[in-house]
Amino acid sequence: MKKYIGKCHCGGVKFEFNCDEKVEIWKCNCSICNLIDYEHLFIKHDQFLLLQGQELLNEYKFGTMNALHFTCKVCGIKVSINHVLIQTHTA
Repeated sequence: MKKYIGKCHCGGVKFEFNCDEKVEIWKCNCSICNLIDYEHLFIKHDQFLLLQGQELLNEYKFGTMNALHFTCKVCGIKVSINHVLIQTHTA
């Protein structure tokens, strides 16, 4: 496992996750992801940690209403898609 750190464009939302170094990228064909040519890296929920910016996350649901699409309210960059609420860092 390797730790990765990510952020949105403006840096207001920061996160980290652990995953195998060799990963499979999945190309989504939903109406949103298809428009922006979005590709997914699936991370187990317990391997993802939001470090800062919970208050900057905008939630959007559509269609089946099963997936939450999270974007930064400041820069508009998609941060994640999740089927449960994001775990936050509370230290």
